[in-house]
Amino acid sequence: MKISTQTSYLGEQFGDINAVKMIAEAGYDAIDYSMFYMDLKGNPLGSDDYRSFVTELKKAADDAGISFNQTHAPFPSYKRGDDEYNEVTFKNIVKSMEICAFLGAPHIVVHPFAVYGRNEKEYETEINLKIFDLLIPYCRKYNIKIAIENLCGKDFSYTTPEELKELIDMFDDRYIGGLIDTGHAEISGVDASDFITRFGSEKLLGLHIQDNNKKIDLHNLPYVCDLDWTKIMTSLKKVGYKGDLTYEADKFLRMFPRELALEGEKFMVAVGKHLRQIFENA
Repeated sequence: MKISTQTSYLGEQFGDINAVKMIAEAGYDAIDYSMFYMDLKGNPLGSDDYRSFVTELKKAADDAGISFNQTHAPFPSYKRGDDEYNEVTFKNIVKSMEICAFLGAPHIVVHPFAVYGRNEKEYETEINLKIFDLLIPYCRKYNIKIAIENLCGKDFSYTTPEELKELIDMFDDRYIGGLIDTGHAEISGVDASDFITRFGSEKLLGLHIQDNNKKIDLHNLPYVCDLDWTKIMTSLKKVGYKGDLTYEADKFLRMFPRELALEGEKFMVAVGKHLRQIFENA
């Protein structure tokens, strides 16, 4: 089980290339590359020369002796009634899949589409079938998988293990699997360890490890808030999980001055090693 983290906060503060170097220096085994805001002004991924930047990013990781275990596509993946946004975002998701493959990551995290209120399942299914059916040829082209993530909140679909599995099972498992966000599960009213047990490991490609108060999506470090980490890691072991421990917990770093970011990452690695030990001993 590799210990990994996203680039989001470090990338914002220091640039993605420095973020990669800092994550390696902190002692992580791998990187989850965040590609949330590709069209944000100044983001090199939005430039015509993005491939040169990604080549430089990959070289920085190689030189630092660290690999990419997953990447995260822009989100939300689709907005109802906003054709311009949907066209741009689909192109950006495809671009992020190309980047995922170039960086050597085996899968990319993509959010499903859901309507607030949980009362339009037929429409949600129609849109998700359309989106992921159109993305599967790029899975084949780039030899990667898509990990569909459970959403957050009781007023959305795809927030229970059964709903997530139902969506994933509509597609060929050579191309589509799942990703469990522990904090999203708890906010949606499902104990994270129970979510893991009910979802199982057969189609589980990865994790987003984060802590919260079971009310707000805080994306904090384990043990800072209210989740039961012994139960979560024990459940992962019991279902036979074979993937990595990947943080999406940058809120912890945002609590401190940016000058403490590297030391904060080092502490996060120590916590990750403790969680891995619980997993191994379960």
